[in-house]
Formats: sequence, C-alpha cells, structure tokens
Amino acid sequence: MYRTAQNIAAMCLGAVIVLATATPAFSDDSVPNPSELAAATTPALYQGEVIDLAEDWEGAQACIQQEAGALIEFVCYEDVATAAAAESWEEAGEIGASSLSSCGAGHMCLYQFKGYGTPLVSFNQPGTYNLADKFFRDRASSLYNNRSTKSTLVDFRSGIIRDRSITFDPRQTIYDLAHVAYPDGGTWDNKADRVIVR
Repeated sequence: MYRTAQNIAAMCLGAVIVLATATPAFSDDSVPNPSELAAATTPALYQGEVIDLAEDWEGAQACIQQEAGALIEFVCYEDVATAAAAESWEEAGEIGASSLSSCGAGHMCLYQFKGYGTPLVSFNQPGTYNLADKFFRDRASSLYNNRSTKSTLVDFRSGIIRDRSITFDPRQTIYDLAHVAYPDGGTWDNKADRVIVR
C-alpha cells in the first residue's frame, strides 16, 4: 500500500512538472481569460490584457505571431524594441522604429508605412492569413520576408476577375510597395488582403 501511494505521488509530481514546462509563463494578472479568448476573432495579449486584433490594436505597434501550440497566437508590444527584447531577437540592441532589424529571423513582417515603419504584424508559422482578421487589410506599405521560404500577398477581387497575387523570395525586402507595379495598373501599396506564409 505504501509503495502504491509513493508511485501515485511520483506520477502526480511528474504531471505537474510536464504542465509547468509546457505552459508559457504568465504572471497571475496576465493569464488570458478563456471567455475573452473565445470572444475575440484574433485574440492577442497586450500589456497583460486580451485584445482582439480584428477590432483594435489599442496602441500596440508590433504584433508577433507565437510558436505553434502557444496559449495565445499573437503577443503585441508598445514598440519594436520591446518586442525584440521579449522575443529574443538577435538584433535587439539595434532596433529602430523604421528598421529591417525589426523583423525577427523566420518571420514574414508587414509594415503599415513605407521604410518599415510601424505598426507591424509578423507571421512565423506557415499558413494562409486573412489580414482583415489582424486589422491590417489594405494597410501594408512595406515588407520583409525574413524567412528561408517564399511568401505571397493576395488582393481579393470581386466578380469574374481573379484575385491578384505577388510572391516574394526568401529574405526579400520591399522598402515601399508603392514602387511595385500592380497587374491592373497602380501599385501594391495598401492592396494586400491576405498573406500566404510557406
């Protein structure tokens, strides 16, 4: 009986250790509320509160997608330097508000202003993302595909006209999408509705 109790206690302790190491560290006041997560189209953590990226960034300047399996998909920061430090980007000491170093390795970063000016939204997981869900539809003016794979921007078209797309090579940068020609005339500035990250 004593040996069985010891075994059960050891198994419980092991389960607690596994849970502790598998769960991202949150302070007591920043643990996301499950009902807030369920109510948001794109829940994100910003300054200890759950926000909905599809509705309002509430002053955040950088929203970074987390690793697969994270408790919450995006974490947002008040500036790029804070994001770089929190995300442990190598160039954290050189970060500027309008700098290529504001895009971590392995990320596809879209910027609202030319010259890599924030706000920025960053994706590091392969997938197809509708930018309206991130409050970034028709807002991208520059980008950095700081990945080893290609990424694609898509502009939705209506009726019989096919959606337009443009693909960017690994490590490709675009300082100003206003200088990238759009198939039907004009430019790609403020045209992206979706991003496909490979």
